[in-house]
Amino acid sequence: MTRKDGMRGIFAYGGCVTRDSFEAIEADYSLVGYVARQSLISAAHQPISVPNHAFQLNSRFQQRQLRGDIESSLFPSLRDALPQCDAVILDLVVERFGVRKYQDGFLTRTNELARSQLGGSLTSAHPAIRFATDRHFKLWSYGARQLFNVLEGEDALGRTVVFETPWASRTRNGVELAGFRNHTSDEMNVLYRPYYEYLRELGIRVERFPDAVVLSDDNHQWGPAPYHYIPEAYEWMAGIVRDIPPRETRPIHSPGSENHSQSH
Repeated sequence: MTRKDGMRGIFAYGGCVTRDSFEAIEADYSLVGYVARQSLISAAHQPISVPNHAFQLNSRFQQRQLRGDIESSLFPSLRDALPQCDAVILDLVVERFGVRKYQDGFLTRTNELARSQLGGSLTSAHPAIRFATDRHFKLWSYGARQLFNVLEGEDALGRTVVFETPWASRTRNGVELAGFRNHTSDEMNVLYRPYYEYLRELGIRVERFPDAVVLSDDNHQWGPAPYHYIPEAYEWMAGIVRDIPPRETRPIHSPGSENHSQSH
């Protein structure tokens, strides 16, 4: 993806929350990169080698995201996008799925994986690592450190925001929502807490949704769910993004010259 002239560039990673928020700012921002449905655990470990037919899906978007997960594409994609990127926005919704060990890497246990030929071939030889277990948190923490290193190395921490998105337990109209894999929304929020705390400890900016917007939209385009929020939530996110200062022009030094610069 290439930044459009006259617009700020933005990179989005995570689940539907960050992508849905883009609609609130698309008049001013150009999406220069988007990686979804890929755990930080998958991103931080070795790519997996499988034949193309193993991840064929009817949806091109879903197939592209599954392929990205197999190829551990997040960090290369982020590095490629950062030179034209004014903001990096992330959420952790995808981590709820957990991962499975495969070859020397990991696969995110998404619905797309389950529907693929690759997912159908998984056995007990490819153990599942569930979200919020000690093993999952340890592997994820390693991925979080790799994320921090990429952002710090590219001087991008100041333009990065992770959105802490508490799961809603009901819609705006009061309809109670089902949780996830036998966990209520309140229980999921407790399980997520150490993940956000770890990012803060690393020095990555984390912004938590105000309680007033932690409601699911009865008319959300993908249907009500604990992480499908009312429009005010995305407007609040848009306000945070708009307050991120644009990337600065950085000097590039060459032998015998101290006066060259290039806009990133």
